[in-house]
Amino acid sequence: MAPGGMSKPYKPCPPEQDHLLPPSLGDWLPDRHLAYFASEVVREQAGQVRVKSLMRSLRRRVGADRRSEEARQEWLS
Repeated sequence: MAPGGMSKPYKPCPPEQDHLLPPSLGDWLPDRHLAYFASEVVREQAGQVRVKSLMRSLRRRVGADRRSEEARQEWLS
């Protein structure tokens, strides 16, 4: 345990700090800024990775279902 009885030490936050979270791109950048394009590319890539992962898991599940169905058919014959 950390000193003072807390289980995790936290980073101090000065009271004059304006933002506790990072600001939105729209608050700081003009329209059509290159950062919007970069943000969109990263978002699309992350989405493609999630879709590919989902497709792999579905293929594995379908393959496992097919194998179990074949085993069941053999057992019933």
